Amino acid sequence: IYAGNVGDSRAIIAIDIANVDEDGGDAALVMALSTETTTAIEDERKRIQSGEGRIDGSGNVWYGPVGIASTRALGDSVMSRAGVIPTPQVTTFDLIQEVTKEGNRSSCDCRVLIGSDGIFDVLGNEEANELLCNIMKTSDRLSLEAGCNMLVQEARRKWQNELPVEVR
Repeated sequence: IYAGNVGDSRAIIAIDIANVDEDGGDAALVMALSTETTTAIEDERKRIQSGEGRIDGSGNVWYGPVGIASTRALGDSVMSRAGVIPTPQVTTFDLIQEVTKEGNRSSCDCRVLIGSDGIFDVLGNEEANELLCNIMKTSDRLSLEAGCNMLVQEARRKWQNELPVEVR
């Protein structure tokens, strides 16, 4: 799997592994396929600092009165002088290797979840996967779209109820 990312979104993959948790139930191996391109990454921060941009206390990149939360973005030519670039970070993931190192399986169930910072700022990779799986297990008639909508509703609830006002 090849993943290219710019911005503050993330992709994760969950590979279902039968009967590996302590309760004898199914579990999943959950891994990030991408990393948000923000000033939290040292090389990204250094590139911004060497350009004409400035970084505020929240990690946002500014060029004059214009700000952005990430260090890479598509189509944001104004921020290029601040060091924000459109070049994606590309990662590779060997699905076959990950499946076979967990056992001698020739196939497995897996899912990829792609979400913005609106989801992943309040839900960890495992939590987002578990929540989506639990939603999908509650009803055989529940569609993937409905499950994703419920995931978004949970993230919104956490944003509204659990984050300090200044962050919201």
